[in-house]
Amino acid sequence: MVPARRLGRLSAEERAAHLCDPGTFAREAAALRSTHADSPPGDGLVCGMGLIDQRPVAVIATDGRVLRGSLGTAAVTTATRLLEGARRAGHPVVLLLDSDGARQSEGLAAVLANTRFLATLADLGGHVPRLGAVFGAAGGSAAYALALTDLAVGIADRSFAFVAGPAVVAQALGEETSLAELGGTHVHCGNGLLHAALADDRAVLAWLRAALFYLPSSAAGLPLVIDPSEAHEARLPGGFEGLLPNDQKRAWDLDRALASLVDSGSWLELGATWGASIRTGFARLGGRPLMLVASSPGDLAGAIDAAAARKLTRFLRFAGAFNLPILTLCDTPGFLPGKQAEAAAILCHGAAVIAAYCEARRAVPRVALIVRRAIGAGSVLAAEADIVLSLPDAIVAQMGDAALRAAAAVSRIAAPDVASSGLTTGAEAAGFAHRTIAPEAVRSELIRAFARLPSPTPMPFGTRRAPLFPT
Repeated sequence: MVPARRLGRLSAEERAAHLCDPGTFAREAAALRSTHADSPPGDGLVCGMGLIDQRPVAVIATDGRVLRGSLGTAAVTTATRLLEGARRAGHPVVLLLDSDGARQSEGLAAVLANTRFLATLADLGGHVPRLGAVFGAAGGSAAYALALTDLAVGIADRSFAFVAGPAVVAQALGEETSLAELGGTHVHCGNGLLHAALADDRAVLAWLRAALFYLPSSAAGLPLVIDPSEAHEARLPGGFEGLLPNDQKRAWDLDRALASLVDSGSWLELGATWGASIRTGFARLGGRPLMLVASSPGDLAGAIDAAAARKLTRFLRFAGAFNLPILTLCDTPGFLPGKQAEAAAILCHGAAVIAAYCEARRAVPRVALIVRRAIGAGSVLAAEADIVLSLPDAIVAQMGDAALRAAAAVSRIAAPDVASSGLTTGAEAAGFAHRTIAPEAVRSELIRAFARLPSPTPMPFGTRRAPLFPT
């Protein structure tokens, strides 16, 4: 018997129905029977097809009220069949998870069926968007399914994901821990597994719908461009005018800048607390959907650490895979140096950023704005763009202040002499930027820049640029 629903939570059926356009979700395998005596028809799995903004989407939801949402052989085989159909037809996939993973009582058969499900989900990478949400716990194979999605969200203080739960960890390692410490939203929003933690079930479902609105159904399609006459203007007027302080070392208000740049209400941030010195998210600019990445001057002064580099690489490759133009706002002193940075493989992750920007060249239009500075290897944020614009006082430099002082000490000359030797210069004067623009004209100039570039290049149906694996 299925226990009563816990207060404030939707059932798996309700989640699937709320995710899709009203009345469009059609459940499959509702009469499915498991060999487990306590399993009701459906075996704790709610899956089928529905419409989101009038586009077909495959939905797989696990019911945490039925044997803790565990994935039995029959249920997970049905889910695998739905994934295979989504790939053939080119439909996005959404996972709504509350599950302990493979059902232990069914032994090796369940393990093998779950393994095939994960392999099929992985093979969808780069073909169709994969979105996931965890509403309670996701353990074992369910946690790996969440990690194999392109975008994943949870509920603050109520969602957990882990390889093995606290009891197993205590037995295996002698380590006492809680669900929150092991795999709570504060853990996974900080390491990149989850890209947002929302208030409740309905907020999660609304986020998933909003994210899908920026994406094509498959790599063979293009994101929906809204008629510019229907697109909302930026929420704040004035562009970047008066936004940048005279002191180059002081941070500026990135949130205000975004509110004056993108279409009103269109900013959907991804991974706000992961690698915070780079901000990433979906937005619209004059009705055009894009992936926006920006240096965050209030975090590490915009320096790119290993986490920020991983985050940047992930979303650049995601944008390239699904035909989203890329807009970069650059204000960085470069990649973060130091012992901790080197131990965190900053060179490897920084090299991946460089490669990701280059890979995007073959796929989508790229526009960059140098807001204040592009220093050292950090100049890759702008260097590979098809069109590079700069604000009037923006500079490019071979090295930052600390490196200049070190160079001055080694060469036994004054630091100002080193700085005037051609290592630092204006972005346009150096030939780095195509054009310098006025701060108040940033939005209109960026819209015009994208209009000059060709549309993204979709892949032939059934192909992909490369298998996309979340980093």
